[in-house]
Amino acid sequence: MPIYMDRHDLPGGTTAKHVAEAHQADIKIQHKFGCKGLTYWFDEDTGAAFCLLEAPDENAVKEMHDQAHGLVPNKIIEVDPLIVKSFLGRIEDPKKEENSEDPDLNIFNDPAFRAIMVIDLIDNPSINAKSDYHINREHQHNLNTSIARIVQQYEGQEVKYSEDYYMASFVDVAKAVLCALEI
Repeated sequence: MPIYMDRHDLPGGTTAKHVAEAHQADIKIQHKFGCKGLTYWFDEDTGAAFCLLEAPDENAVKEMHDQAHGLVPNKIIEVDPLIVKSFLGRIEDPKKEENSEDPDLNIFNDPAFRAIMVIDLIDNPSINAKSDYHINREHQHNLNTSIARIVQQYEGQEVKYSEDYYMASFVDVAKAVLCALEI
């Protein structure tokens, strides 16, 4: 079944608890529309909420949200779950914190906005992995291992790498910049 991500532009004053309640309302009736809510992201500062769900089509997504709570998405796109996981780090709800203020809701404020860092390994003379063909494979492995270690140190998520480039995703822009400076 296709996987969709939708975007809701919510009014000011909407809280992470409101979005958690809406997500719970979706889950209660999702079976009526052949949908399965996987997770959501919410940025309280901008009022943007993103839902990730399996659904037969976009219309089922709209109808489910409308019946559950009336918050119909502003935009819906079909996505590849592997790409979502690579960039956003998860495709299911995070584990509920044990000391949660509401035992029935899994409330979290996790914006889906990310800083993306791409390192060009070909045109960067300081880290050119193709400079010596004979040591290229070993050098490439060591280079990718070093970059991966630094990215992890700054809480980045590896998205993809090849002999030509390395791509990572960060929740925190400042950490992405510090990571790039260290690399």
